[in-house]
This record gives sequence, C-alpha cells and structure tokens, in this order.
Amino acid sequence: MRQIGLVLCFILLGTSLDGAHGTNLVAIAGTLFDKGPVTNAEIDLQLFQDEKCVKLFVSQKRDARAQRKLENCTRELSSTHPDAEGRYRFPNLAPGWYAIHFVWSMTEKPTDPVSFKRGEWVVLYPGYKDNTGKYDAFAQGEPFYVSGDSDVVKDYRNP
Repeated sequence: MRQIGLVLCFILLGTSLDGAHGTNLVAIAGTLFDKGPVTNAEIDLQLFQDEKCVKLFVSQKRDARAQRKLENCTRELSSTHPDAEGRYRFPNLAPGWYAIHFVWSMTEKPTDPVSFKRGEWVVLYPGYKDNTGKYDAFAQGEPFYVSGDSDVVKDYRNP
C-alpha cells in the first residue's frame, strides 16, 4: 500500500512539474513620464488570442467583419494605475501577445498635432481642455510578444 502511495505521489508531482514546465510567469512593467512622472493615468493591458489577431489589430484596412473578428480575439486583461514615480506593473503573466494603452490628463497643451507617434506609442488628444481644465490624452502601444523568459519593460517618455 505504501508503494502505491509513493508511486501516486511521484505521478502527481511529475504531472504538476510537467504542467509548469515552459510556463514561466513574468511581468510587464514600465514608467510613464510626460515632462514629469505621470501619476494620474489608467493603464490597460490587452491580450491577443494569437498572431493572426495581432495582424488584424495593426491592419490599416478593417471592414466590419474584420472588426468583429478583432473584438472576438482580444480582451482587456487588467487595469492598473502608476505610483508616485509613474511606475506600473502587471505581474504573473503567461506567454502570449499583449498591448498596453493608457489614458491620462496633461496640464499643458502638447505642441505636437492631435495625433502623433512617440517611440512605439501612438498618442491622441482632442486639442481642447476637459471640464477639469486639463487635456485628456490616449496612448496605444504596439503589440508585443511575451515569451515567458524574462520580464518586459514598456516605458513611455516625453522629455
């Protein structure tokens, strides 16, 4: 009976080790900086089903059918807010395709046009102040693959 219990223990241990093999959980982290640390942002993490979904996402031409496909193969995975230094972190992520977007308020009107590219980020703002007297802005990062080998850093920097 003891041998059966020992064998069962090794089978269960082996199963749990095999299940964990190649599935390292990593983090996506970064810093948001726009003439100082961005502390009032909502940061959202998107998950893509696969590389075909990523190609749909970055496609410049998308009809209604492609849009429905895209909606079915992406999802908002998690949201967070930066700390006082503008740092954020999404921990315990499995390998896969991700993208980050965030919304924040700026006190000064950007000198850039209402849509511009800053590094890997596409930034949009309406060009007028909201009811709090600030300029709302939206930044969308390019999709990227997380292999599970190490953490990924995604910074936004506007000197």
